[in-house]
Amino acid sequence: MALSTSTGSLAVGASRTFGLSPGSALTLVAPPNVRATITETPNTVSASGVGGNASRVHNLQLPQTVTYGPYPMGGTVVVANASNSGGAVTWVRSDALVAESASGSVSLVSGDGNVFLRKTGQKFPGGVVIDWSSQYGTLAMVSTDAGDDVAVDTAVLFKGKPTIKCTFSNAASGTYIARYTPTNPISFKGVKSIQIPIRITCNEAASGISQEPAAAFQVWFKTGSGKTFRGLLTASKVPPGEWNVFSLNEDLTTYLIFSGGATWATFESETITVIDIVQTSIAASVNYPVWVGPISINAKAVGRVSIRMDGEYISQYTLAKPLLDAYNFKVSLALTESLIGSSASFMTAAQIGEMYLQGHDCIHHTYDNTKTGGYVSAGDWASSAVITDDIKAGWNYMATQGWTRGIGIGVEGYVPCFISTTAKARQELVFAGMKAAGMAAMVSGVGQSAILHSLAAPKEKPFYLCGTTQVTSTTTPADLIAIIDRAEELGEWAIITFHRLVTSGAGSLEMTTADFATVLAYLSSRVQAGGIIVDPISRVYDEFYGLNA
Repeated sequence: MALSTSTGSLAVGASRTFGLSPGSALTLVAPPNVRATITETPNTVSASGVGGNASRVHNLQLPQTVTYGPYPMGGTVVVANASNSGGAVTWVRSDALVAESASGSVSLVSGDGNVFLRKTGQKFPGGVVIDWSSQYGTLAMVSTDAGDDVAVDTAVLFKGKPTIKCTFSNAASGTYIARYTPTNPISFKGVKSIQIPIRITCNEAASGISQEPAAAFQVWFKTGSGKTFRGLLTASKVPPGEWNVFSLNEDLTTYLIFSGGATWATFESETITVIDIVQTSIAASVNYPVWVGPISINAKAVGRVSIRMDGEYISQYTLAKPLLDAYNFKVSLALTESLIGSSASFMTAAQIGEMYLQGHDCIHHTYDNTKTGGYVSAGDWASSAVITDDIKAGWNYMATQGWTRGIGIGVEGYVPCFISTTAKARQELVFAGMKAAGMAAMVSGVGQSAILHSLAAPKEKPFYLCGTTQVTSTTTPADLIAIIDRAEELGEWAIITFHRLVTSGAGSLEMTTADFATVLAYLSSRVQAGGIIVDPISRVYDEFYGLNA
């Protein structure tokens, strides 16, 4: 079993929770006149005497070196260095890099015990089933309206591969249909998910392209017996000019329509003989082409779940943090920086700093809290320059506090930024302001019908990160557990947004602590099983795409 070590110190008056995996240990070096309290809690196995979960409390008051762990099933060690302690406590943790499950599968583990890389590979990019090339099929137009066209485009590439360019009519017209007929039928047997990359030019309502969802850009998969699977790729929240990979699965009933007697199970017994590109409700859209990249199936990584805590509400510190600490889960704090410490309703900089030191990250919401119409509001944000300045002001505040982990990631504050009701020119202004500020990626509050983000599909570095769901007073633990299960099964990324926690009587954008605890307990069980990794947004993005690369 290989080991890695890390070290640090705990200042006077500070505390920290260390989550230890099986085979990991924590060594403390106490200075003279130390006053520190250590609480160790080994994990337990149900109906077993292994480990035991009784907390043990130790008081360090003499200079000494002491080691806690390793524990058979892992555990937690909480170190609290008192305000009257004689100095900082030095810590050294030794972490097992390799763990073996009960079934004998070997995995790498992080320092806090989360499986992050299986021996079979961190990710599988899936199989490319349709590359649009003339070598494997024929591409042609079905609709005959003037200006309708489809062609392989070797100038606009997706991960180095040619794409197809769909050009629409120069006048209001009927349904656009382009068709790719593969030389040999394509098997989708065993399919769990379908990854389709598209790049739009415009999604404003006047364009008639990629609307939500009645006039969505569509890809139809047809069998020889006439059964059809219609994938609706609504890009109504996607920035124009950016590639976005839509990952479809059988649960997305709003965006996957079956006809001709098809069901998801049809993929097991019938092959695909025709692929149609369809766009209904065409306006005068010749200036708004759409590109489609190679289509893959079953792209998969170890599933990720990121918890986004929107705003800097005090309940995130007083109610959410103790529950998160119990499982050593780290979240992303989406901050409106000018509100920090402004009243008892919001966390102070010291409280956020404590969470940051424990491993949570800080990402940008907005800086100026007096403007709540979102960056799409021309009344609040007259130019791209003032949007850039607001984002930079937020990140400068974070940097001054030492909260650098997460700089580069933002969220669509208050309202969606790239939605069909916003004019193309305004979308482009907002996008320019974000990019000029150095924003690498923007997280939506909620995407399209709880679509997950595919991490393993080959893709350009994404700007748009599709939020899976935003928790409201009507959200149940079962709703979130279903999302967790889907992220595990499909090997994709779920981003779940919370705002406030309450002990009872949840109102708008609130969840009770009891329900939150239920979700965390289930999430922990899936982490322990090796099916899910829980990480802040910036850590997942950096792992797969390189935040500052």
